[in-house]
Amino acid sequence: MTYSEPLVSQLNYFLLSLGFGFFIDLWYVIVMLIRMCISEKKCAVIIGDIFFSVTASIASFFFMVHYNNGQVRLNVIMGQVISAIVLHVILGSKILSILIKPASLVRRTVAFIMIPIKTYFFIIPMGVEKIKKHRREKMKKNNKLNNKKAKKFNIIAKIHLKNKNKSV
Repeated sequence: MTYSEPLVSQLNYFLLSLGFGFFIDLWYVIVMLIRMCISEKKCAVIIGDIFFSVTASIASFFFMVHYNNGQVRLNVIMGQVISAIVLHVILGSKILSILIKPASLVRRTVAFIMIPIKTYFFIIPMGVEKIKKHRREKMKKNNKLNNKKAKKFNIIAKIHLKNKNKSV
């Protein structure tokens, strides 16, 4: 029995894509672990998903260019998708559920380490603002005093001018 060469090569590409799907799922677990260590906010989830989608699609493109001469075949795409989904259900979700507590610990540790930096960027501008406010108040006070002195000087100057004009 003879096999057709294109059929064997397509089966080979399909098996390679199954293996590549494993690496896609591994990459997803790594990205989600980093995201869990950084933040639990909805924005972080969206940014992590976008980052994963872009990097996985670029890697998939290069995989197809390298192994399948740039031809997009449904069996290659389905191999990647099937492998990634099955491995995520079997391994990935369990790994992520196990790593939730250590990721939370890492996030709290990083938050604790960041306290001096946050304090610096919060207290220093607040102190500078108080200094500026005090300076503005001082300038207003000085302006009021200067205005009073200027008014007094103007009154005295007018009196002198009147006296000078009368004497001439």
